[in-house]
Amino acid sequence: MRQVIRFGTAASFLPTVMCIDIADPVFDASWVAEVPVVDGLSPSELWHAFFNVGLPVKTPLPALLEIQKLWTDDNLISKFGNERVRTEPDRENRTVDYCGLERLGETVECDRSDYEYTKQLSLYYSLGEVIGNYSKNPENFNRYVISMLPDSMAKDMPFLPEFSCGLRRQLFPLDKPESALQMTQVSELNFWFSKGTTFSAIHNDMNHQIMCQITGRKEWRFWDLRTEVEHIPMWSGFYPDTFSSDDSPIDPLDVDLSKYPDFVNAKWMNTTLNPGECILIPSRHSLHFVRGFPNERNIGFSVHVSTDYGPNSFYDCDDLVANITESRLGDFDVMWPFPGDPRESGFNTVRMGKGDWKGIALSALRRMSKGLSLSDAVSELTDGKSDRSKRMQSMIADAPTDDISEFLKFGPLWREIYTMIH
Repeated sequence: MRQVIRFGTAASFLPTVMCIDIADPVFDASWVAEVPVVDGLSPSELWHAFFNVGLPVKTPLPALLEIQKLWTDDNLISKFGNERVRTEPDRENRTVDYCGLERLGETVECDRSDYEYTKQLSLYYSLGEVIGNYSKNPENFNRYVISMLPDSMAKDMPFLPEFSCGLRRQLFPLDKPESALQMTQVSELNFWFSKGTTFSAIHNDMNHQIMCQITGRKEWRFWDLRTEVEHIPMWSGFYPDTFSSDDSPIDPLDVDLSKYPDFVNAKWMNTTLNPGECILIPSRHSLHFVRGFPNERNIGFSVHVSTDYGPNSFYDCDDLVANITESRLGDFDVMWPFPGDPRESGFNTVRMGKGDWKGIALSALRRMSKGLSLSDAVSELTDGKSDRSKRMQSMIADAPTDDISEFLKFGPLWREIYTMIH
């Protein structure tokens, strides 16, 4: 059954009203379907949904409702109140990423409010401080948590065992999983927490992801770029040639139909993500907009997987996963855990959207095995400036030897690789 949520939008479209909310009835004629709900996905069906279908799919995860009961404000403060989290303004503005640049045939002009937004874009609090502001100062604290998920919270969080079976490193046969729950190499885990009134930009992501809802609801709207890209302007025009994230200049809460009249013809799907549900969001094709519901305490998390994965990048392990009785986020192998290793230069620093450090590390090991020194191997493979370069450099800063067999035992992250090859 079709379900379209209205958020106090303008009445029907009038010629004199050119800027309207995306929920206005003028867009109804372009609606095509609700996001399908599939219960009991097998691992192969899950990956098929990502790679071969490429459209969002929703699936239940009732175990999340147990977390909803546990994660009251008092319990969150007691258990995780000191965890460092990143926050953003509750209405996303990605125009600021393009101020002064040439885009869509003109220079992007930003006003004072845009530049003020950049000053508030990424502010850090403890989770206890965020909850305190929500309860004591809700009218003036117009921010929400969008941060990496701390390891301590991941240990509590149930997840889909069907997410297993992803081939961790198809290009590196030495990177063997230790268990079924580590077959998928997770890029990062993210945490979302708000008082409900949040609005995203219209955008697509470079990673496959699964978003799961613990409390509150979110309204999702999707456009399939494979068929609708001609109706929707994008700032950088990466699609379909480049595997990168991109944003649309269209403001979903104030759509300028005089400037973007063809947007009303862009076909879309939608769904309301309820507590105890997850949604699979394939990368690239799935342009989307998300908003929360006013005055609904909203908690969720997302699991990201690199687009290095493809249709042939998973093990045939449906039978193996069928025997898993419990799966938690803390069981999975995460490439960028938070807060990370105290030995790293980026320890306790939120590093959302970072790249593949293991690919570089394993390439370095292959070169070392052929006689190249560690420092030379690393310098060949990194620019010396990026976070993934610094991650490796911090691990080798006080390395006692260039001998590969001894070096692999040194440092927790290199020991992980040592475990992989023995």
